[in-house]
Amino acid sequence: MTDEEPRPSLRVEAEETPSSGKLRLMDRAGNELGHMRFRRESAEVIVIEHTEVDGSLRGQQGGRRIFERMVEWARKTGTRVRSECPFTTAMFNRTSAARDIHA
Repeated sequence: MTDEEPRPSLRVEAEETPSSGKLRLMDRAGNELGHMRFRRESAEVIVIEHTEVDGSLRGQQGGRRIFERMVEWARKTGTRVRSECPFTTAMFNRTSAARDIHA
């Protein structure tokens, strides 16, 4: 994708089971272009295990979009977040506004 081409319309969807979940970065056609996988440690705490974004989105902040949606979701659901994922750990270190949910 060149700088002249428009950015694809992306959305982040959350799905959860009692023990785990995933935030999925989806394009307009419903294709998954990235995800953040977590497990539930307790009723109040999740642990981010892995974040992955398709190489076609390099430089387009796909990982940041998933992270920001995770922060919104965690606040809305009263969930605290611990990270085992290097990307998410780095985002918590760089994003002071998200520290309120960091466990």
